[in-house]
Amino acid sequence: MKTIDVQSFIDERPLGRFHVILFVLCFLTIVLDGLDTSAMGLIAPSLIKQWGVSEAELAPVLSAALVGIGIGAAVAAPAADRIGRRIVLACSVVFFGVFSLAAGYSTNVEELFWARLLTGIGLGAAIPNCATMMSEFLPSRMRSRAVNFMLCGFAFGGGITGPLAKWVIPTHGWQGYLIVGGVAPIIVGILLAFFLPESVRYLAASGKHQDKIAHALKRIDAGADFTNVIFVADTEVQVKKRKFSVAELFSEQLRGPTLLLWVAYICSTVTLYVLSMWLPTILQADGHKLEKMANTMMWFNWISGIGIFISGILMDKFGPLRIISGYFAICTIAALVVGVTGARGEILMALLMLVAMTNNGACSSMSTLATQMYPTSSRVTGAAWVLGVGRFGGIAGTFLGPVLLSLGWTMTAIVSWVAVPAVVASVSIILIGLKIPGLLRRYHSVPTCIPSNQQ
Repeated sequence: MKTIDVQSFIDERPLGRFHVILFVLCFLTIVLDGLDTSAMGLIAPSLIKQWGVSEAELAPVLSAALVGIGIGAAVAAPAADRIGRRIVLACSVVFFGVFSLAAGYSTNVEELFWARLLTGIGLGAAIPNCATMMSEFLPSRMRSRAVNFMLCGFAFGGGITGPLAKWVIPTHGWQGYLIVGGVAPIIVGILLAFFLPESVRYLAASGKHQDKIAHALKRIDAGADFTNVIFVADTEVQVKKRKFSVAELFSEQLRGPTLLLWVAYICSTVTLYVLSMWLPTILQADGHKLEKMANTMMWFNWISGIGIFISGILMDKFGPLRIISGYFAICTIAALVVGVTGARGEILMALLMLVAMTNNGACSSMSTLATQMYPTSSRVTGAAWVLGVGRFGGIAGTFLGPVLLSLGWTMTAIVSWVAVPAVVASVSIILIGLKIPGLLRRYHSVPTCIPSNQQ
């Protein structure tokens, strides 16, 4: 019997039609996440006007999905490490579509809160599974680049929020917008179930399902001969030999990197959600119309997408830690320039876009980093807990926005404040490099950071 390491097999093949299908479906899932996240910020002014509520009263609704994402990441991601990525991914996308649809029929703040909470649970399970599926089906030489290109979908989804809002809200109200955002995930979830196979690295690590592995790898190389072959996930922990728990994220060599990555992600999401959730409201307070708000959010998200796109290319060349810490350093400098100069007008908007490009680019890139820090047996759980814990920063940002507005902070003051979380995040990422030097290399083997007594 011949042994084939599935990752080596993937590394030796060029990209093909299967990879395109995988990318498109995962990209669409992330687009829907961006569409959903930006939606609440854009419809907030309409909700405040229609329901007669204040920004502070609406803040729990805006943060409900973030709480749900944390719950979904904590509950569903370990299930993906046990029963497989594909089924959890498809079901979670349909799940968040159903409750996004339900949110469109809400008649008060309480109903909308619960619908958004359940929507977030589905998102929390879907996002890390997308990153993991991409990571485990791609050649090592282009993994960071491809995963980050996929994560550009978040910015693209946020970018089309503005044009979509200008088209839907004037005629169908905020309800119509949420209904559109609910139907699309249901369709994508069905496509995921029909067109994606299970992760071959997951199947090989489990030591079972040799026929399923062969079928999936045939989609990458139809001419491959798998006669008398046993598939393995070389150097990976065999899932069937032990049970995984979240406690493994705090093993001797992973404890420090895990906590540092959480800190960096929390810092970046505080900034992301202060700006993405409350920027339209700030602009409205300054007298701007829906069109101006929509255009600003469109550019905010598209510039973020450019940052994610560039970081994906650079991470494959220089390693993830150098690029992510560098992004946060640039974000810090841009925010400090705003504070020192008291920038206003077009200069302020240009620096705001640089902050968006670097902070949001680094934020998405940390999902890529998470898929490279952990072994196959715990990869979804590790990535999901980064996502889930990091959303506490998003929750804090959602509530921080109204506080800053009530204190009379201007746009200039809010942007300059971003320097604080950005510098903390940059230092945290640098410290991860001291804990796991292998992550500084261009290509690296994920399991090298796992102590030998756990293999």
